[in-house]
Amino acid sequence: MQPLTLTDCFKGAWRDTGRVLLKMPVLIFVVFALMLVTECIRDRLQIAAHPALDADAMSRGRSALLVLFSFGAFILTAIVSAILSVRVIRYALFGDASRSRDGALGRYILLMLIAFGGILAFLLALIVAAAVLIHTVKSSGAIRDLSYGVLGSYGAVYLLALCLIAFVWTRLSLLFPHTAAGGKIRWRSAWQDTRGHFWVMIVTFGLTILPIMIVSVVLGYVRLYALRQLDVSGLTYDIATFLSTAATVLSMITGAACSAWVYRRFATALQQPVT
Repeated sequence: MQPLTLTDCFKGAWRDTGRVLLKMPVLIFVVFALMLVTECIRDRLQIAAHPALDADAMSRGRSALLVLFSFGAFILTAIVSAILSVRVIRYALFGDASRSRDGALGRYILLMLIAFGGILAFLLALIVAAAVLIHTVKSSGAIRDLSYGVLGSYGAVYLLALCLIAFVWTRLSLLFPHTAAGGKIRWRSAWQDTRGHFWVMIVTFGLTILPIMIVSVVLGYVRLYALRQLDVSGLTYDIATFLSTAATVLSMITGAACSAWVYRRFATALQQPVT
């Protein structure tokens, strides 16, 4: 059997995406409906809390409600995306669209919590460190007014931090299809399997998701324009929100299918039994 290529992963991911759309219409519709409703509610709360409309205590209360709702929407989206991703990955790997009964979903959600928690902690540490450094520099009198050069330096640091996050995420990304397939979380094996394959994996994921991303960016600008106009009742906003949500769900399905093909291509140590 010849080893898989980038073209095999690209074609396989899109082929499985089409099959999943036909195989799991109810689950996909439920995920789409939940995401669409939460997006519409969040946009309306964002407009209701806009200072241009109301700057009193009621507006501040709406802002707090928006933050709470956004956090709840994030948790809900993470859970439904995990459910959908596990089902898609298992279908792409095994041809089985049924629910897993080996604890795969629980481990997948746990892995997501660890990953996002680690990223959040890392970014918060950078923010705190930058704030302390800025305060120290200004208090010492060395720099009274932060110049664009200094702020640009901090921007470069955060850009490097995002690149580091992308690198580590990619190197450990095989854990997601591995746990969805029923495997245990094995950090060292995932790191070992992706050694020397970082750029190939980035290009594979990028080319596979690129068509959806282009559409999502265009629709995102349309939605942003409607929100800036403080108008979510027009037909343009409705169409853009509907299509952008559909594109998001499609990207989740395609990304999950692509991860299964990348796992099939590169996972070696992960598929070895634990000794």
